[in-house]
Amino acid sequence: GAAPHLPPPRALPFDAERREGCQSRPGHYVKALGFAANLERFDWLVYIDADITITLPSFDLRAHISFAEAHDVHVVVQALPGGCGHTPNELNNGFFMVRNSAQGRAFVREWW
Repeated sequence: GAAPHLPPPRALPFDAERREGCQSRPGHYVKALGFAANLERFDWLVYIDADITITLPSFDLRAHISFAEAHDVHVVVQALPGGCGHTPNELNNGFFMVRNSAQGRAFVREWW
């Protein structure tokens, strides 16, 4: 099918109720808070760390989304190879995508 339209990136708001719930959690849960507050507003949410370096100029996010949808995938994360201080199968949480689906929302609920 046709590649999905991608709106320009922007910061997403957090609602006050969820922000209060975040006070008792470690700082790295802010990603989960953002996803919990906004997933239902979009077909997919993509998280990209501010310091990420894209080393493959031909990287096309739309192609990855289309591939995930065609293969019934709802959460996309990258497993890091062993070495460089990482254990095998450790997840890279600097870039990931979650689909607004029953499975994607369940993942975010468990994460949050």
